[in-house]
Amino acid sequence: MNLVERDALCRLRRIGLFLGVLLATLIPATAIAQPIASSSFVGAEDPLFENGAWAALTSLSPGGGRFQKNNGAFPERFSPEHAGARTTAVVPTDHYSEIVVGHVGSQPINNNVGPIVRVQASGPSIDSHYLWWAGPPNGVNNLYRIDANGTSFTPTPILQGTSGVADGDRLRLIARGPVIYGIKNGVREFIRHLGPDSIKLSDGTTGMLAYVSGQEIAGIHCRGMRASGRRVVSLSVWRGVTTPRAHGASRHLRSSTPRSRWARWPAVAVARSSGSTATTPGRRDGCCSSGPTTRRGPESTR
Repeated sequence: MNLVERDALCRLRRIGLFLGVLLATLIPATAIAQPIASSSFVGAEDPLFENGAWAALTSLSPGGGRFQKNNGAFPERFSPEHAGARTTAVVPTDHYSEIVVGHVGSQPINNNVGPIVRVQASGPSIDSHYLWWAGPPNGVNNLYRIDANGTSFTPTPILQGTSGVADGDRLRLIARGPVIYGIKNGVREFIRHLGPDSIKLSDGTTGMLAYVSGQEIAGIHCRGMRASGRRVVSLSVWRGVTTPRAHGASRHLRSSTPRSRWARWPAVAVARSSGSTATTPGRRDGCCSSGPTTRRGPESTR
C-alpha cells in the first residue's frame, strides 16, 4: 500500500467514525424501543414473583388465584379464578406485550391465555386493561377492555371474532396512541381505533392473563414502542357499516370521504367497515390507503 492509498483509507475511517458519532447524537433515546420485561419462566415458584418483576391482578381472582412458575407460567386454580400478572417496571405510554402460547386446551370454554396492555397499576381503576383473549379455534377469541376496581371486573368486548390459537403461537398486543392492534406470528391480526369509545385507557403497564388451570404461557416479552413523530397519512374511525361492490375491477372499502381512499389488496378477502374496526370473516384485513405516501402512520410497529 503506497502513501496515497494509506491516506485515503485513513480519511474514510475518520468519516465513518464521524458519522457514527453524529447518528448517536441525533437519535434520541426515546426513539429507540427499550426492553421492559422479558421472561421464559425457567424454574419454579408460587406465586410468580421473579424478584419483584411481577404483581398480581387481584380484581380478576377474588379467591386469590395467581400465576405459578414451573418452567412456564400456569394458573394455579380453576374457575372462576383468572391468573393475571403485570410488570412492575416503568412503561411508556406506547408499548406492547408479547406472549408465547405454551398450551391451550381443545374445549371451547375455559381455555384461554392472552397478552394485556395499558394495565392500571393504581387508582380507582386498578387492574383495568386491554386484553387479547385467545383460545382454540372453536373457543372465545376476542379483544376486550377490562374495567376493574381492585375487587371485581367487567369485561367489554371491543372486537369479536379473532382467530384461534395453537401451542407455540406468538401473540403481540400493541398500544400506540389511539390504536390497539394485534400481531400473530408476525402477521397483523386486527386493528382497533379507540376514538368512538366512551371509556379509554391512555396509559398503563403490560402483562398477561390466563384461565384456567392447565393453560400455559411459555414466555413473555414487553417493550416500549419507538416515539413515532410521524404524521398520520390515512386514518379512519370506520363510522357506520358499509360493504364493497360485489364486482368490478376496482373494489374499495367505502369509509368516509374520499371513497377512493381505501383500496383492496389483490388476492385478499375484501374488508368491510363496522363500527370502529376493519375486519373480515377470513381474519386477514384487505385494505390499504390508495393515496400517495412514503410514510407510515401510528400503526407502525417499528
